[in-house]
Amino acid sequence: MPLSPRLSPGDRATDVAAADLNAALRDPAIRVIRVAADHRALDDLDVEAVTADPKPILGAGGTTFVHLELWRRCGLVAYHGDTVGPLAPESGWPSAETGGPLAAESGGSESGGSETCGSETCGSETCGTETGQAEGPRATVTRGAETWSSGRAEGLLLGGDLAAIRSMIGAGLPDLTGAILLLTGERTLGLGQVDRQLTHLRRAGILTRVRGVALGHFKGFNGYADRGWTLTDVLADHLRGLPVPVLAGLPVGPGHPAVPLGTTAVLDADERTLKVDAGVG
Repeated sequence: MPLSPRLSPGDRATDVAAADLNAALRDPAIRVIRVAADHRALDDLDVEAVTADPKPILGAGGTTFVHLELWRRCGLVAYHGDTVGPLAPESGWPSAETGGPLAAESGGSESGGSETCGSETCGSETCGTETGQAEGPRATVTRGAETWSSGRAEGLLLGGDLAAIRSMIGAGLPDLTGAILLLTGERTLGLGQVDRQLTHLRRAGILTRVRGVALGHFKGFNGYADRGWTLTDVLADHLRGLPVPVLAGLPVGPGHPAVPLGTTAVLDADERTLKVDAGVG
């Protein structure tokens, strides 16, 4: 049974240094943790403190290491993103001509209006409201920018930062079979690094075991190209041919409000929607 602490838009997150993560996990006065962590935090994680008092742990980038480790060891629902607040109802990202839907430095809806879903599983007739939340247990996170592979899939939403996922292969990566795989990222080198990361996932068989792929924000690639290739070109080269739904351009990841990972999600690439169950305490 997953540990599912709820994160509400009005919650205040306490910023915690990676070295102080265990102390924050044990502190009953801290209710929401925002931490910038990496692989070095994994070996000494106080899992007993997590199971005794589950708290939302918020972060993107290297915090994915902590999220995946705690999901594997105790089923803690994670919150992938940098802020607590309303989720953007649609991408608002620029077109491929201005850098591609995955490369923009900011997200959010240009219109600020609501989207009508009509899904029987949504729990609300107008699920894409300004808060991005539906009334009821399942919330529409957002609309994506581009359908790369059509179809509809349901499964646990898992994943996060591409570099962290790749680094945990053979070193504690949870089983992603049947999951909706969320991929986000941050530029530290160039497009060759992203290509190698995706190649590793493909050769490790991970991309053939998931039920769908949701592509979020890749920070730092706006306007970046290498020998005529953009980030969108590299991602599409690996993911467009997958026999599962692939939705690109979701405003999720670095710089965006957090989305729960480890709860059930519905990815409808044809409708360009991602719906995800909110964590419940």
